[in-house]
Amino acid sequence: MAYATESVKDKNEVWLITILAHVLVILFLLPLYSYQFTYPFSLNVIKILNRFFGKSKPIHLKEIVRRTTNETTIISNNWMLFVTNYIAGFLFSISITFLYYISFYFDQKALMLSSLTQFINMFGSMLIILFIDPRIMGAIDDGGGSKEIHILTSSRILVHITLVLLLIFIR
Repeated sequence: MAYATESVKDKNEVWLITILAHVLVILFLLPLYSYQFTYPFSLNVIKILNRFFGKSKPIHLKEIVRRTTNETTIISNNWMLFVTNYIAGFLFSISITFLYYISFYFDQKALMLSSLTQFINMFGSMLIILFIDPRIMGAIDDGGGSKEIHILTSSRILVHITLVLLLIFIR
């Protein structure tokens, strides 16, 4: 986004690039709902990383168990995970999307706005580190995690849909 803002210098083109980028992110997130996609994809990523870092151990991935429970505390925990991940994703995406776009209107403040993206990203990172990662790692350690991955994917898709709607609204 920073490169497009600095090189294109046309806010209409940057707006269109930003819309297309968010739509592409949504399209790339959709396959994460399918186990037939995620299992071989994860296996190939691990193999590539092992080749790159020189690891030679054989890879054995366990299948994620799909648990079904009807407890009300589980539902509230799922909503908390969804909302926390939505806020974290929104902070990451809004900082990059809108601060660079706003820099067209305030040319003299572009450096400050660019620095502000890192400040906003800090809060998103803290949410991920303190609340989201422990929940996901705990679910995976318990032999599950499928539901949590779907919750994370759904909230991120909703973040990008929200940003596309905001971009259309400010247009």
